[in-house]
Amino acid sequence: MRSTYAIKDFWKETYKTDSPIPFIITAQVVVFLVVHLFKLLSDTENMSTSVYAWVFEQGSLPNSFAHFIKQPWSILTYSFLYANIFNLLFDCLWLYFIGNTFLNLLNRRQFLTVYCGGALLGGALYLLFNEFPVFSSNSPYLNTSSMALGALIMSTTTLVPRSELRLFLFGNVKLYVLAAIFLILQFGYFFLNDKTAAISYSLVILTGYLFMQALKNGKDWSLVFKKRQKRKLKVVHHAAKRYASTNKQNELSNQEVIDGILDKISADGYESLTSQEKETLFKASKED
Repeated sequence: MRSTYAIKDFWKETYKTDSPIPFIITAQVVVFLVVHLFKLLSDTENMSTSVYAWVFEQGSLPNSFAHFIKQPWSILTYSFLYANIFNLLFDCLWLYFIGNTFLNLLNRRQFLTVYCGGALLGGALYLLFNEFPVFSSNSPYLNTSSMALGALIMSTTTLVPRSELRLFLFGNVKLYVLAAIFLILQFGYFFLNDKTAAISYSLVILTGYLFMQALKNGKDWSLVFKKRQKRKLKVVHHAAKRYASTNKQNELSNQEVIDGILDKISADGYESLTSQEKETLFKASKED
């Protein structure tokens, strides 16, 4: 009975929330296990053609548009493939900590815009640059979640650069320090192994920075994906007009408060906020 309750509590606390992070991490782990199960089967049955290699290739993003047309799903699957478990664990840890920092300040729609947008934009740029011989990649395909993760890390760091993460051996470390180390190392890896991916990665990071700068200036790019409710024709009385006018003024006033809180975070970090300001920011993100 206790184990049943424990499983239910885990499911409720992990998956029945507004956070998409558990679903992304679960998908990455499941894909890793399934793909490497094919590798195990190929090794034990001594197949002439490795099923693992075929599945891995089909899920990876090819370095030519002509090849991509034959497997268009790879623009979605390439960011879920991992060749070894250490890269998987490392990226999942980054996604967990940085993603939750992002969601503590902003909403789910904005998170998905940055993360999924980074993956799709990175893949599209990779295909585009490979069409030019001067940028053509030596690698046959691309498989990494670093495009999405890079956009997320840059956006979060732009919003709260002085936020801190507690590391086991080093104590509290500023987010901008960790972000700089991660982004530079990842860019260096791409530059040495796949210069086309390095160029695409740089532009994705820049886009993550521009997204957050635009948001600070009151322009939310993620609103493109917000569902618009159909307006119904109805009789509007003068009292309703006065209420609508008052409601509009309240919305503008609330937006000014949120903008002020975001400016304070950018200048002094999330820790500088009062409990009331944190609650206001949290409520605003849920309302969006």
